[in-house]
This record gives sequence, C-alpha cells and structure tokens, in this order.
Amino acid sequence: MGRIQLIIVIALVGIGVFGVSYSLLLFADKDTPVITRIGSSQVTVQVGSTYVDAGATATDNIDGTITSKIVTVNPVNTNVTGTYTITYDLTNSRGHHAKQVTRIVNVVVPLDTTKMESENTTINASSTTHPGFDKWGIKELNPTITNGREWFNAWDNGIPRTIIVGNQDPFDPTGWFRVTGNGSGVETPKVYIDGKDVAIMSGHQPRMYIYDPSLRLKWQNTEVTVYGKRISETALESSQGINVGARSNHQDQGKPSNCGVDTYYSRMLYNGIGNFAKELNWPKDSKKPNSRLHLDWLTTYDSITMPRDVWIGHKFVIRNVDGGTHVRLEMWRDLTNGTNGGDWKLVLAYTDDGNWPAPATLDCHDTKLNRIILDPNPSIFIRNTDISSAQYKYFSIREIAPLP
Repeated sequence: MGRIQLIIVIALVGIGVFGVSYSLLLFADKDTPVITRIGSSQVTVQVGSTYVDAGATATDNIDGTITSKIVTVNPVNTNVTGTYTITYDLTNSRGHHAKQVTRIVNVVVPLDTTKMESENTTINASSTTHPGFDKWGIKELNPTITNGREWFNAWDNGIPRTIIVGNQDPFDPTGWFRVTGNGSGVETPKVYIDGKDVAIMSGHQPRMYIYDPSLRLKWQNTEVTVYGKRISETALESSQGINVGARSNHQDQGKPSNCGVDTYYSRMLYNGIGNFAKELNWPKDSKKPNSRLHLDWLTTYDSITMPRDVWIGHKFVIRNVDGGTHVRLEMWRDLTNGTNGGDWKLVLAYTDDGNWPAPATLDCHDTKLNRIILDPNPSIFIRNTDISSAQYKYFSIREIAPLP
C-alpha cells in the first residue's frame, strides 16, 4: 500500500471568539509508475552478432516521464548461445516500485551458409532461403531455427476419421490440432480426414487450429505452408478462400470478451483478391493491401477468380523486423502442386510499422488501434466460410528467424 499523507488545516472562525476548526484530508497515494517495453517481448539473434536493446519507457501520474530512472539489467552475451532475460525496474520519487518488465533474448547458432540456395531465381533474393524440403518434399523458403518447433499434420496415417467442432484430432501426436467454428445442423463445422493426407473442411465458419492447449507454448516468427483446393460453397461470401491466421490469440472463441484476439491473416480469396488483415478485437479487421493484380489467376487459368478443383500452395511468412519493432508479412504462392518442391512466387508483402489502424470495437476501449502484434501468441489456424467442401493438404508450421 502507498504511504498515507495527513494534512491538517487550522482556521479561525466566528467574530470576536477564537475557535479552531480542524479539517482532515486523508488520501492514499497508491498509483505506481508504469514501464512500457519498446519492441517485442522475445528477440532472436545469431551468435557473434551485435545486439542493441530497444529499451523501455516509463511514466508516472505525478513525476511524469521518468524513463531516465529505469534500471536495466542486460546479461546478454552474443558470443555464447543461450536464452537471456533482460529486466527493467523503476522506483518513483515517492518510493513506489513499478511492475518489472522483461525481454527474452535467444542467441542462436548462425545459418550454415554453405547450404544456402544460390541459383533459384524464383525465390525472392531479399529473403533468407535454404535448399531444405519438408516431409512431403515441399521447399522450405526459410530454415527452421535451431531447437525451433515444427508441426506437420498427421493426416497420412491410413486412418479415416471425422472431427466435429470442439474436438481434437486423436491421432495428432502433439494434441494441438482442434476443429472450432460456428454453425449448426448441416452447417456444423467439421473436418473429414481421409487417412491419405487430405482434410476436407465444411460448415458455416469452420476453423482448423494449431495450439498448445495449456497456452504455454506460443508461435512468433513462422513459415506456415498449406495447399488448398476449392470445391464447393453453400453461399457466396467475400471471406472465402485459402486463409491462414497467425500470431493469434483467437483460439478461445467462447471467452466473455471479444477484445485482444490479436491476429494477422494472409487471405488468398476465392473471389480472386489477395490481402492481409489485422484483427485486434473480434469481429472487425482491417485489410492491407487489397490486390487482384498481384495474384493474377488469368495468365494460368483464364479466370479472375480462384479456379476450382486445383491445388494451390499458400505460404504465410510472418516475422519481426527492424530490431523487433515492426512485423513483415509475406504471401507466397505455388501453382505446380508441389512439383520439385514448388515454384514459389512472392505475390504480396507488407510491413506493419504502426501505420495500420484496426477499426474500433464496442467495449474494447483500451485498445491502441495502431498497435503492432509483436509478441508471440498461442494459435495458428486455417479458416473458411459457408463451404460444403474445401480440401487441404501439406499443412505445416515451422519457427524461423526474424529479420534484422
């Protein structure tokens, strides 16, 4: 509890008679200063590199801006691999302590540059590339970081099964695969897995989520890969497509509040448009950019919309950049059904630098609408809307390194 300040006011009252009136004003100064970390709560750097911490700022309701009073303990040694915790502490002029803020810094071994790809003109030259291939022979645009997590679907075990909304895949070895969504009756979200590596999703608003049920393990910098095939829809809806949500806190759709669902979407839409969306509060999001030109279905399929009965590869690469202060989003597409690992083309890219506002949402008044989703979150998922059949295969998630 804060220190109690006692103020006694003495006044003379009356005419010709001295009197004393005592006025006691008691108040408790309970407010503590607030430390705000600049940048992400987790940063990954390569061993031998130079790490410059982004720091933090501090404010107090009486002292004002007191950033200079922050005591920072930074044990990071970039010459030794490991996980380091930077702490930020502060005491204001009245002796009140701020809640400690931390940043995790992972120092990892550098990439093996002898294995870097040098002759593939399809891969964007500015991206980190590696000649690795996943379990299905699909090209990895970025290598998995040392000790990084990987998730691959378990749809090829020869066991057909149907997973209804609210249930996990009993044959997923991680226990992370769950079907969620909205709808009832014939529109109940469900996923039929054929046991031969194809999942068929249907329903009003079906979702395939990948997350640790304990919510302890979280995804941050990732390369998500999936192949989708458009089959049939129950109605036309503008959000239908091969859509991936990442760095998401959207997994608990039954929670009382719709605030803080924090999701970036990469949307390859059936109507031919491609874009990214940012959602801070459900159900409103904001799109950047909105492009039909860059997806260009006409050249290959003589159509301005996504063709039916064709496997389309979609990679969503999301990672922190600029020292962990901004987020880079990339949408990659393959139209070869994975032949020779896929002919991956970068079709859209966007960097969230804080000038991408999300729309205001009722009852979520505390949301900073320009906020960048820098921190890791539990979920990555595939979603669709009003479909009677949409097929998916080669679904994988891998942790990759951020860009400088």
